[in-house]
Amino acid sequence: MSQFRVGYLEKTEVIQTTPPGLKKRACRVLAAKSTLAARVDLERGDPSGHTGRRYLEEICNKIEKWQAPHPAKQPKPLPVPNSEPKKKRGGRRLRKMKERYGMTDMRKLVNRMAFGVPEESSLGDGVGVGYGMLFGKLRVSVARNKLAAKVDKKFKRHVA
Repeated sequence: MSQFRVGYLEKTEVIQTTPPGLKKRACRVLAAKSTLAARVDLERGDPSGHTGRRYLEEICNKIEKWQAPHPAKQPKPLPVPNSEPKKKRGGRRLRKMKERYGMTDMRKLVNRMAFGVPEESSLGDGVGVGYGMLFGKLRVSVARNKLAAKVDKKFKRHVA
C-alpha cells in the first residue's frame, strides 16, 4: 500500500506506528494538535514543553481507542404491542367502510337486553337467538341510501 501523502507529519513516530487504516485520521488529529502546540510555542507559553507532551499523550490515547474493538450492540427490546391505538386517517373511503360494516340501529336493539324480562327465542322453543329490545318495538325506518339521495338531487337539478 502506498502512502497517501509525504511530509513531516507522516514521517513522525506516531503516524508510522499507527495501523494503515487509521493513518489518515491520526494525521488530521496530529496536524490539529501540532498547530495548537506551535501557537503555544510562539507565545512562549510553556518553556518546559509540558503542553506538547500532553497533546502527544492525547493523540496516542485517541489512536488506542480507535483500535479497541467496539462493544457488542445490545438487543433492543420490541415495543409493547397494542400499547396505543394506531392513528387512522379519515376520509371518504374510511367513512364508507364504517357505514358498510358498522352496527345498525336494529342490531343495537337486538344486542340490548331488558332487565328482569326472560329472553324469548326466535323459534319459540327457548333455544336460539332472541330479539332483545327489538321485540315489540319493531319500528324499523327504512332510510334511503346516501347514493340514491345524491342521484335524486342531481336529477331534480337537471329537471328543474
